[in-house]
Amino acid sequence: MHALGIQEKAVFAAAFPMAGGLAMQQGTCGAVVGGMLCLGMASRKYGRPWDEFNTWGGDQVLGALNAARTVYEQCADAMGGTTNCREITGMELKTVEDAVKFGQSPSFETCCQNCGTIARIVVEALLEDA
Repeated sequence: MHALGIQEKAVFAAAFPMAGGLAMQQGTCGAVVGGMLCLGMASRKYGRPWDEFNTWGGDQVLGALNAARTVYEQCADAMGGTTNCREITGMELKTVEDAVKFGQSPSFETCCQNCGTIARIVVEALLEDA
């Protein structure tokens, strides 16, 4: 959102639980989920506006979801073929001690780099449509 000049405080706060693969459950990478959220917020190519919720036909819905899937696949490819937090970090994130150990590990730097990579992929996808 920062790179796009979007400041939505409620969305920023709502995205916080995405950390650690969604509430530290190490499922789908929170950066990828956040990237998908930004795609939908920033472009009708990827997201359905609230006021058009019940007006889109199947072609519009599938078109937006397929466009988002393309970006998702680029994200997965950039992270070695997976968007699974546990596979990416190779670490447990269940306790405060786990989180401290993670913060001091090379996996933390990888995670930070992945966040930047995902942001770049999302912004590039949005700029292609501008």
